[in-house]
Amino acid sequence: IVGGGCVGRAIFNMGDGLDIVVGRGDPFPVNAFVGPIYMCTKNDDLKAAIAKVPTKRHVDMVFVQEGALGAFLAEEIAPGLPITIVLFWGSESRNPVKSVRTEFDVNGINCVGAEGKWAEEVEWRMNLNRVGGVRLQEPFFTQFYWERNIWLAAYMLVGVLHGGCSVGEVVKKHRWEVDMLMQELATAVIAAHPSVLWDRGIMCERLARFSECIPKRHTVLEDFKWRNGIFHDISLQAAAAGRPDPCPRHTEALLRIGAIPPQPQDDSVNMKDDSVNMKNFL
Repeated sequence: IVGGGCVGRAIFNMGDGLDIVVGRGDPFPVNAFVGPIYMCTKNDDLKAAIAKVPTKRHVDMVFVQEGALGAFLAEEIAPGLPITIVLFWGSESRNPVKSVRTEFDVNGINCVGAEGKWAEEVEWRMNLNRVGGVRLQEPFFTQFYWERNIWLAAYMLVGVLHGGCSVGEVVKKHRWEVDMLMQELATAVIAAHPSVLWDRGIMCERLARFSECIPKRHTVLEDFKWRNGIFHDISLQAAAAGRPDPCPRHTEALLRIGAIPPQPQDDSVNMKDDSVNMKNFL
Protein backbone atom coordinates (compact mmCIF):
# COMPACT_ATOMS: atom_id res chain seq x y z
CA ILE A 1 0.00 0.00 0.00
CA VAL A 2 1.63 3.22 -1.17
CA GLY A 3 0.46 6.10 1.01
CA GLY A 4 -0.29 5.97 4.71
CA GLY A 5 -3.13 8.49 4.78
CA CYS A 6 -6.73 7.80 5.75
CA VAL A 7 -7.52 5.77 2.62
CA GLY A 8 -4.28 3.79 2.84
CA ARG A 9 -4.96 2.96 6.47
CA ALA A 10 -8.55 2.00 5.67
CA ILE A 11 -7.41 -0.40 2.94
CA PHE A 12 -4.85 -1.90 5.33
CA ASN A 13 -7.61 -2.46 7.88
CA MET A 14 -9.65 -4.21 5.19
CA GLY A 15 -6.90 -6.78 4.63
CA ASP A 16 -5.40 -9.68 6.56
CA GLY A 17 -2.79 -7.59 8.40
CA LEU A 18 0.07 -8.73 6.16
CA ASP A 19 0.08 -5.75 3.79
CA ILE A 20 3.21 -3.59 3.58
CA VAL A 21 2.53 0.12 3.94
CA VAL A 22 5.07 2.64 2.61
CA GLY A 23 4.96 6.43 2.47
CA ARG A 24 4.58 8.14 -0.88
CA GLY A 25 8.24 9.23 -0.77
CA ASP A 26 9.64 5.88 0.35
CA PRO A 27 11.44 3.50 -2.03
CA PHE A 28 9.53 0.49 -3.30
CA PRO A 29 10.14 -2.37 -0.83
CA VAL A 30 12.52 -5.02 -2.15
CA ASN A 31 10.62 -7.69 -0.22
CA ALA A 32 7.22 -6.84 -1.73
CA PHE A 33 5.33 -10.02 -2.44
CA VAL A 34 3.26 -10.70 -5.55
CA GLY A 35 -0.11 -9.05 -5.23
CA PRO A 36 -1.96 -5.76 -5.70
CA ILE A 37 -0.17 -2.46 -5.15
CA TYR A 38 -2.71 0.01 -3.79
CA MET A 39 -1.73 3.52 -4.90
CA CYS A 40 -3.22 5.69 -2.14
CA THR A 41 -1.41 8.98 -2.72
CA LYS A 42 -2.96 12.29 -3.65
CA ASN A 43 -3.39 12.83 -7.37
CA ASP A 44 -0.57 15.34 -7.62
CA ASP A 45 1.83 12.89 -5.95
CA LEU A 46 0.85 9.99 -8.18
CA LYS A 47 3.45 10.56 -10.92
CA ALA A 48 6.34 10.38 -8.47
CA ALA A 49 4.80 7.35 -6.72
CA ILE A 50 4.41 5.45 -10.00
CA ALA A 51 8.04 6.19 -10.89
CA LYS A 52 9.15 4.27 -7.77
CA VAL A 53 7.23 1.13 -8.78
CA PRO A 54 9.25 -1.27 -10.98
CA THR A 55 7.90 -1.28 -14.52
CA LYS A 56 7.24 -5.02 -14.40
CA ARG A 57 4.92 -4.40 -11.42
CA HIS A 58 2.83 -1.67 -13.08
CA VAL A 59 0.22 -4.25 -13.98
CA ASP A 60 -0.36 -4.80 -10.26
CA MET A 61 -1.21 -1.19 -9.43
CA VAL A 62 -4.66 -0.40 -8.04
CA PHE A 63 -5.73 3.25 -8.25
CA VAL A 64 -8.17 4.69 -5.72
CA GLN A 65 -7.88 8.42 -6.45
CA GLU A 66 -10.80 10.76 -7.09
CA GLY A 67 -11.04 12.57 -10.40
CA ALA A 68 -10.39 11.65 -14.02
CA LEU A 69 -7.15 9.68 -14.33
CA GLY A 70 -7.57 8.29 -17.83
CA ALA A 71 -5.37 10.66 -19.84
CA PHE A 72 -2.72 10.77 -17.11
CA LEU A 73 -2.45 6.99 -16.82
CA ALA A 74 -2.23 6.68 -20.60
CA GLU A 75 0.96 8.74 -20.44
CA GLU A 76 2.49 7.05 -17.41
CA ILE A 77 1.74 3.38 -18.02
CA ALA A 78 2.29 1.10 -21.02
CA PRO A 79 -0.90 0.65 -23.07
CA GLY A 80 -2.99 -2.46 -22.68
CA LEU A 81 -2.13 -3.25 -19.06
CA PRO A 82 -5.14 -4.51 -17.07
CA ILE A 83 -4.68 -2.00 -14.26
CA THR A 84 -7.34 -1.82 -11.59
CA ILE A 85 -9.35 1.30 -10.80
CA VAL A 86 -11.57 1.53 -7.73
CA LEU A 87 -14.22 4.15 -7.07
CA PHE A 88 -14.62 4.83 -3.36
CA TRP A 89 -17.38 7.42 -3.17
CA GLY A 90 -17.13 8.26 0.52
CA SER A 91 -19.80 8.43 3.20
CA GLU A 92 -20.69 10.02 6.52
CA SER A 93 -18.95 7.15 8.28
CA ARG A 94 -15.55 7.49 9.92
CA ASN A 95 -14.42 4.81 7.48
CA PRO A 96 -13.49 6.76 4.29
CA VAL A 97 -14.14 3.75 2.05
CA LYS A 98 -17.50 2.66 3.46
CA SER A 99 -20.09 2.61 0.71
CA VAL A 100 -23.40 4.48 0.67
CA ARG A 101 -26.42 2.28 -0.10
CA THR A 102 -29.60 3.57 -1.73
CA GLU A 103 -32.44 2.04 -3.72
CA PHE A 104 -30.28 2.57 -6.82
CA ASP A 105 -27.20 0.91 -5.26
CA VAL A 106 -28.45 -1.71 -2.85
CA ASN A 107 -25.02 -3.37 -2.64
CA GLY A 108 -23.21 -0.07 -2.19
CA ILE A 109 -22.16 2.64 -4.61
CA ASN A 110 -18.44 1.73 -4.49
CA CYS A 111 -17.24 -0.21 -7.51
CA VAL A 112 -14.17 -1.67 -9.21
CA GLY A 113 -13.57 -2.23 -12.91
CA ALA A 114 -13.89 -5.96 -13.61
CA GLU A 115 -11.18 -5.86 -16.29
CA GLY A 116 -8.53 -4.95 -13.73
CA LYS A 117 -6.05 -7.68 -12.78
CA TRP A 118 -6.87 -7.38 -9.07
CA ALA A 119 -10.59 -6.66 -9.31
CA GLU A 120 -11.51 -9.86 -7.48
CA GLU A 121 -9.11 -9.05 -4.63
CA VAL A 122 -10.64 -5.60 -4.26
CA GLU A 123 -14.14 -7.07 -4.24
CA TRP A 124 -13.04 -9.61 -1.63
CA ARG A 125 -11.85 -6.82 0.66
CA MET A 126 -15.06 -4.88 0.22
CA ASN A 127 -17.24 -7.90 0.92
CA LEU A 128 -15.14 -9.21 3.81
CA ASN A 129 -15.38 -5.90 5.62
CA ARG A 130 -18.96 -5.16 4.59
CA VAL A 131 -18.01 -1.73 3.25
CA GLY A 132 -20.20 -2.38 0.22
CA GLY A 133 -19.37 -2.32 -3.46
CA VAL A 134 -19.60 -4.24 -6.71
CA ARG A 135 -17.41 -5.40 -9.57
CA LEU A 136 -18.59 -3.95 -12.88
CA GLN A 137 -18.02 -5.04 -16.47
CA GLU A 138 -17.74 -2.58 -19.33
CA PRO A 139 -19.32 -0.31 -20.42
CA PHE A 140 -20.97 -0.03 -17.00
CA PHE A 141 -17.76 0.72 -15.13
CA THR A 142 -16.91 3.55 -17.54
CA GLN A 143 -20.42 4.88 -16.97
CA PHE A 144 -19.97 4.87 -13.19
CA TYR A 145 -16.47 6.29 -13.54
CA TRP A 146 -17.85 9.30 -15.38
CA GLU A 147 -20.84 9.64 -13.07
CA ARG A 148 -18.38 9.94 -10.21
CA ASN A 149 -16.45 12.68 -12.02
CA ILE A 150 -19.63 14.47 -13.08
CA TRP A 151 -20.87 14.43 -9.47
CA LEU A 152 -17.58 15.86 -8.19
CA ALA A 153 -17.52 18.60 -10.82
CA ALA A 154 -21.20 19.57 -10.62
CA TYR A 155 -22.10 19.31 -6.94
CA MET A 156 -18.90 20.98 -5.77
CA LEU A 157 -19.23 23.80 -8.29
CA VAL A 158 -22.89 24.54 -7.56
CA GLY A 159 -22.15 24.49 -3.85
CA VAL A 160 -19.31 26.99 -4.26
CA LEU A 161 -21.60 29.21 -6.37
CA HIS A 162 -23.89 29.37 -3.35
CA GLY A 163 -21.34 30.30 -0.72
CA GLY A 164 -19.76 26.89 -0.19
CA CYS A 165 -22.96 25.34 1.12
CA SER A 166 -23.14 21.66 2.02
CA VAL A 167 -23.96 18.84 -0.36
CA GLY A 168 -27.26 18.47 1.48
CA GLU A 169 -28.16 22.08 0.73
CA VAL A 170 -27.24 21.65 -2.93
CA VAL A 171 -29.57 18.69 -3.38
CA LYS A 172 -32.34 20.32 -1.32
CA LYS A 173 -32.23 23.94 -2.50
CA HIS A 174 -30.42 23.89 -5.86
CA ARG A 175 -31.50 20.56 -7.35
CA TRP A 176 -32.60 21.94 -10.73
CA GLU A 177 -29.36 23.87 -11.17
CA VAL A 178 -27.11 20.92 -10.37
CA ASP A 179 -29.19 18.52 -12.48
CA MET A 180 -28.93 20.78 -15.53
CA LEU A 181 -25.19 21.02 -15.06
CA MET A 182 -24.77 17.27 -14.70
CA GLN A 183 -26.83 16.59 -17.80
CA GLU A 184 -24.67 19.02 -19.75
CA LEU A 185 -21.45 17.33 -18.63
CA ALA A 186 -22.93 13.90 -19.33
CA THR A 187 -23.71 14.95 -22.89
CA ALA A 188 -20.06 15.91 -23.39
CA VAL A 189 -18.98 12.50 -22.08
CA ILE A 190 -21.36 10.67 -24.41
CA ALA A 191 -19.85 12.53 -27.38
CA ALA A 192 -16.49 10.93 -26.60
CA HIS A 193 -17.80 7.57 -25.34
CA PRO A 194 -20.78 6.51 -27.52
CA SER A 195 -21.03 3.21 -25.64
CA VAL A 196 -21.97 5.11 -22.46
CA LEU A 197 -25.68 5.56 -23.07
CA TRP A 198 -27.18 6.01 -19.64
CA ASP A 199 -30.50 7.67 -18.88
CA ARG A 200 -29.43 11.11 -17.70
CA GLY A 201 -32.63 11.58 -15.72
CA ILE A 202 -31.99 8.40 -13.76
CA MET A 203 -28.38 9.47 -13.31
CA CYS A 204 -29.53 12.68 -11.66
CA GLU A 205 -31.90 10.81 -9.35
CA ARG A 206 -29.25 8.28 -8.42
CA LEU A 207 -26.68 10.94 -7.58
CA ALA A 208 -29.25 12.97 -5.67
CA ARG A 209 -30.01 9.95 -3.47
CA PHE A 210 -26.29 9.51 -2.84
CA SER A 211 -25.96 13.19 -1.98
CA GLU A 212 -28.83 12.97 0.51
CA CYS A 213 -26.81 10.35 2.37
CA ILE A 214 -23.82 12.67 2.86
CA PRO A 215 -25.61 15.97 3.60
CA LYS A 216 -22.87 17.43 5.82
CA ARG A 217 -20.08 17.20 3.26
CA HIS A 218 -18.78 20.66 2.44
CA THR A 219 -18.42 21.82 -1.15
CA VAL A 220 -15.09 23.13 -2.34
CA LEU A 221 -13.49 23.52 -5.75
CA GLU A 222 -10.20 21.61 -5.46
CA ASP A 223 -7.96 19.39 -7.56
CA PHE A 224 -9.11 21.46 -10.54
CA LYS A 225 -6.83 19.64 -12.99
CA TRP A 226 -8.40 16.30 -12.14
CA ARG A 227 -12.03 17.36 -11.75
CA ASN A 228 -13.56 20.44 -13.35
CA GLY A 229 -10.43 20.99 -15.40
CA ILE A 230 -11.16 17.90 -17.47
CA PHE A 231 -14.47 19.37 -18.63
CA HIS A 232 -13.01 22.85 -19.07
CA ASP A 233 -10.37 21.36 -21.37
CA ILE A 234 -13.18 19.99 -23.54
CA SER A 235 -14.60 23.51 -23.81
CA LEU A 236 -11.20 24.99 -24.67
CA GLN A 237 -10.52 22.48 -27.41
CA ALA A 238 -13.97 22.98 -28.89
CA ALA A 239 -13.34 26.74 -28.96
CA ALA A 240 -9.97 26.19 -30.64
CA ALA A 241 -11.74 24.16 -33.32
CA GLY A 242 -14.35 26.86 -33.86
CA ARG A 243 -17.13 24.81 -32.34
CA PRO A 244 -19.74 25.87 -29.77
CA ASP A 245 -18.90 25.22 -26.15
CA PRO A 246 -20.38 21.80 -25.25
CA CYS A 247 -20.39 22.81 -21.56
CA PRO A 248 -21.60 26.45 -21.49
CA ARG A 249 -23.22 26.26 -18.03
CA HIS A 250 -20.02 24.83 -16.62
CA THR A 251 -17.85 27.48 -18.27
CA GLU A 252 -20.13 30.30 -17.11
CA ALA A 253 -20.07 29.00 -13.53
CA LEU A 254 -16.26 28.78 -13.52
CA LEU A 255 -16.07 32.35 -14.78
CA ARG A 256 -18.50 33.56 -12.10
CA ILE A 257 -16.31 32.28 -9.28
CA GLY A 258 -13.05 33.33 -10.94
CA ALA A 259 -11.75 29.79 -11.41
CA ILE A 260 -10.76 30.53 -15.00
CA PRO A 261 -9.73 33.77 -16.74
CA PRO A 262 -12.06 35.37 -19.31
CA GLN A 263 -11.41 33.92 -22.73
CA PRO A 264 -10.68 36.58 -25.39
CA GLN A 265 -12.40 36.24 -28.73
CA ASP A 266 -10.00 35.21 -31.47
CA ASP A 267 -11.13 36.19 -34.94
CA SER A 268 -8.39 34.05 -36.44
CA VAL A 269 -10.02 30.78 -35.38
CA ASN A 270 -10.63 28.54 -38.36
CA MET A 271 -14.31 27.71 -38.19
CA LYS A 272 -13.75 24.67 -40.41
CA ASP A 273 -11.11 23.08 -38.19
CA ASP A 274 -12.53 19.73 -37.12
CA SER A 275 -9.34 18.46 -35.48
CA VAL A 276 -10.80 18.47 -31.97
CA ASN A 277 -10.76 15.02 -30.39
CA MET A 278 -12.44 14.95 -27.01
CA LYS A 279 -11.10 11.46 -26.37
CA ASN A 280 -7.74 13.11 -25.67
CA PHE A 281 -9.29 14.42 -22.48
CA LEU A 282 -11.54 11.52 -21.58
